[in-house]
Amino acid sequence: VVGGRSYPDCLEVVTHLRAPERRAEMFYSSYYARGVGLVGQEPWPRQQQPVLTVALQDYGVQQL
Repeated sequence: VVGGRSYPDCLEVVTHLRAPERRAEMFYSSYYARGVGLVGQEPWPRQQQPVLTVALQDYGVQQL
């Protein structure tokens, strides 16, 4: 649910970035909805209540 709207059956893509020379790592999940695209990203470790760092603001169908 983003901005009060539900996006069922989202695809979750987990990204793992690491810099070997610094031994630093970063994980986050990106959520994609069919026909819409990216609707939000969530940093790891996950919280009890999901916190999206990027959230979809608006979308529409492009006329061809």
